[in-house]
Amino acid sequence: MLMLSACAHMDNGFMRSAQPLVAGKARMSYAISSSYSYAPGLSFQPDSILVLSDREKKADLSCQFPAGIDIGLGQGLQIGGQASVAAGGDYHFRKYEQMYPDLSLTSSLRGYLQKSFPLANDLWIGLSPGILIHNTVWSSVTTRRSNLKHQAIGGEFPVTITKVLHSKDQKDSHSLTFRYTKLQISSRLNVSGPEAWGQHEYAQADQSIKRYALIYTHQLEKSWSGIFMDLGFEFSTIDGHNALAVPIFGFKYYFFGAGMKNRKLE
Repeated sequence: MLMLSACAHMDNGFMRSAQPLVAGKARMSYAISSSYSYAPGLSFQPDSILVLSDREKKADLSCQFPAGIDIGLGQGLQIGGQASVAAGGDYHFRKYEQMYPDLSLTSSLRGYLQKSFPLANDLWIGLSPGILIHNTVWSSVTTRRSNLKHQAIGGEFPVTITKVLHSKDQKDSHSLTFRYTKLQISSRLNVSGPEAWGQHEYAQADQSIKRYALIYTHQLEKSWSGIFMDLGFEFSTIDGHNALAVPIFGFKYYFFGAGMKNRKLE
């Protein structure tokens, strides 16, 4: 039900620490991460095509289920990425489209490169700029024609400070991340007219979204696997207006790849 409630959502979790993996180590993961829909807050022209109430124009909380991988490169470097796919519901098209139900399909990709620096014993700071690519298509279930194509591409710039605590058989770390994200949005509306053969396409003006997040992340790792847990807050603006404020939460389970026997906790 959480997946089916998604509608142009991108996960807003972080679930990483500033301490890098050692060279050659790979960490695979799957997660549940909070997300929200910013699409109803965008401006579409002509705006009479979409039927959106004031409630629907606000942030609609949901979840994403991304899978990912992180790889240690050595010299304080780490690279990684994640991907997710989710189905969503109707966007409420007006007039001739409203007789047909709509289904949205969203795909999201995130990649990053992290450089970490030791500040003191078991204290790290990490810079991990990344790229985000996000596509959603709303299509008529009956006619199989796309009514709205929506693409977001941009960059995110997190700064993370991590304190690592060790015990005999596990590693426990606490991180605080400030993240700035900017997305550029492009979209196209495609609707039918009153005539059976009529079809009208409207190219939309590009729009931008700025997002600011503050996130606390707790990591608990044993020899072969571990978890990350996120808790935070994100504030965003769309072209300088339509401000949205949403919570951040997430849970990620990760495990280490093959060839890691006799692995010790770094």
